[in-house]
Amino acid sequence: MNWYKLKKQSFYDPTDGSQPPFEKIAIHMSDSISVGIINNQVTALEALESEIEVLNTYGTLEQKSEYLEQVSSHYQSLFEQEYDEKPKPIRAEYKPFMQSVVALADNSNRTLEIIQQAMDVNRLMYREMIGEGCYQNQIAVDLFKSAKKPEMDLIKENSRYLYRDVNYIKDKKSSSVYLSTGITPKGYSPVELLISQTNKYFQESQLESRPIVQFKDLFKGVEFTPQQKFAAIAAKYEFDRKFNAAVRASRRRETESGPSAIIQTDLGTQLEITNLTRYGHPLIWKAQTLNIRLDEIREKFRSFERPHKLLAVAQIDSEVGSDGKPAYRNLGAVSQQSVTDHNLKAGMTMQGAKLLELKPELTRSQTKLLFDKAQEAALAFYAKIPESEKLALSAAAWNICASRQDELEVARKENANPQAIAKKVSNFAFAAFPNEIISRLDKLQFTKPKLVTLWNEANQFLGRDWNPTEKYPIEIRASHHPVGHERHVSRLMFVQDADGEYKEFAMLETRTAQLPIGTKAQASMVGVEPATAKATIGLPGFEPIEITIRELRNFSYAGVIFNAQAVNLEFGTVPVTDKTVKIKLDGKTLGELDSDSVQQLKEINYLKMVIL
Repeated sequence: MNWYKLKKQSFYDPTDGSQPPFEKIAIHMSDSISVGIINNQVTALEALESEIEVLNTYGTLEQKSEYLEQVSSHYQSLFEQEYDEKPKPIRAEYKPFMQSVVALADNSNRTLEIIQQAMDVNRLMYREMIGEGCYQNQIAVDLFKSAKKPEMDLIKENSRYLYRDVNYIKDKKSSSVYLSTGITPKGYSPVELLISQTNKYFQESQLESRPIVQFKDLFKGVEFTPQQKFAAIAAKYEFDRKFNAAVRASRRRETESGPSAIIQTDLGTQLEITNLTRYGHPLIWKAQTLNIRLDEIREKFRSFERPHKLLAVAQIDSEVGSDGKPAYRNLGAVSQQSVTDHNLKAGMTMQGAKLLELKPELTRSQTKLLFDKAQEAALAFYAKIPESEKLALSAAAWNICASRQDELEVARKENANPQAIAKKVSNFAFAAFPNEIISRLDKLQFTKPKLVTLWNEANQFLGRDWNPTEKYPIEIRASHHPVGHERHVSRLMFVQDADGEYKEFAMLETRTAQLPIGTKAQASMVGVEPATAKATIGLPGFEPIEITIRELRNFSYAGVIFNAQAVNLEFGTVPVTDKTVKIKLDGKTLGELDSDSVQQLKEINYLKMVIL
C-alpha cells in the first residue's frame, strides 16, 4: 500500500459552504488522545519488526522456531475468531500475510530456511502496518488545522494483530519500575535487550519516603522566639493555600479531561459538570435549560483515574424521546469540589437549571504556574529574613511542619475527620529552607530512638533489668512477623546477648526517629516511658473506682508523667468505629479504657473529677 500526506480538509461544508458550529470545531480540535494511542502502536510495531532482525542475526534455531510458534498460534486464534458467535473478521490487507505465516509454520519439515521465510513475511506485514499507523498519526497531528479525523477503529483493529504486548512502552511511565518492580522484558527487540542487561545491575532503591514526624528533632537545640514561630505560621498558611490549589488543579488534570460546564440551579447554587466529551451529550454546547438528576457511579466503575461518585443525567431544552417522554442522557461527572461544597447525594434532582459557562480543560502549563506561585511565596518569605535569623526561622518552620504531621498521626488514632487531616501538608519547610535542612544532615541527629511493644512475647529479654550506664551492641532489622502480629511491617532492635548472638528485643516507635535497617551501634537503655495509667474516680454517692487507661504513648499526652494530680476527664462522648472508649483531657485524647474498666463504668456517662 502507498501512503501519502493528504491535503488539509476544510471545516466548511463543500456542498453549501456553511461552517459548522464553533463548539463542534473546538471539540474536534481538543482530541489530544489519538496521537498518543497511534504513536504507541507504531512504537510497538517497530519493536516487533526490529525483533525479527535481531533474531535473524543473533538468534539460535530454537529461539527462531519458538518465535514462529508463538506468532503462528496467535494468527490461528484470530482465524478462529472469524467464526465466533460474534465474528471478528480480519482485514483483507493483512490476512494473506497471516495465512502465509501459518502455512509455513505448519510445514512438518520446519527447516531454518522455512523459518526465515515466515519471519520475512511477518516483517513485511509489520512494515505495512507501520506505514498505515504513520499515515493515521499525521491526520491526528493535523486535527488543529484539518477537519479530517484519524480512523481510530482501524488502529484498534490493528492492535489485535500483534502477537504479544510490548509492555515496556506502558511500564516505563510508572515510577514503581525505577524504584522497586523493574520492567520484565517479553521479547528480543533492541530496547528489551537493553532492559535485560540493565536488570542485571538493577537494585531496589534504598531511599524510602518516611513521615516527617520521625525527623522532628532535626533542629534540636536551635532556639526560636514566639514571634519567629508566628511569622513562620503566617508564611506557611500563605504557601499552603497556593500549594493546595495547585495540587487540586493537578489532580483535576488527571481525572477530568476536556471542557466542563458550570450549571446554576434555580436556587442559585453553581455546580461543575466535568468530562463532557467522555459522555458526549450532543445538546450541552448550546443548552438553555437543563433538568438534572444525580445518579451514583457504582464503586466498581471508579478508579484512581475516575474517582467521581456522582453522574449528572440531564434532559436539555425539553428534549423528548421517540416515546414522547423526557429524554434524559448521561451528561458528565459532578466535580468532587461541587459534591463536597454542596453535600450532593445520589437521587437529587434540579429543574430549570441554566448553563452559565463552558470552561476549557486545564493545561499542564496552568498547573505548573500554580506550583510556581507557591514556590515564589516561600522564596519571597526566605528573602526577607536577615541572615542571622535564617537558622532560627528554619527551626521554627520545621517545628510547625513536624508537629502538624505528629497531630495527623494522633488524629488518625483519634478517628478524626479524614478531610481535615488531608489539608495538613509539610512542603513549606522544604520549599523555603532547603539549604538549612541539608546542613543538619552532616552528622547523626537521632541518637535516642524510642522502643515500644516491650511486653510482646517476641521480646527475648522479657523481665531483664538493664543497666542504664552500660552500653549494649544492637542491630536494626526488618520485621519478620506475619500479618496481624503487633510487630508486623516494622523495624526491630536486636540486642547481642552474652553468647554473642543477636536476639529480638523491641520495635522502634513509628512516630520517632528511625535508624536504617542493618545499622549496628552501641546503645544504653535509659528508661521506660509509661504506656498505661491508673486513675481513681471519685463521684458523690459512689465508692472510689480505680480504672486503667492504656495506649498513652499513642495519643496527645505521650511522655507526660502524672503524679497524683487532680484533672478533669471526659470519656465516651464520641462514637468510634472500633468501639473503644476514648478518655479525653482538656479536649485532647489521653488514652483508651481497658476492657475491665469499661465493664466497671458502663453505667457512668460523665466523670467530674479523678485523681491520676
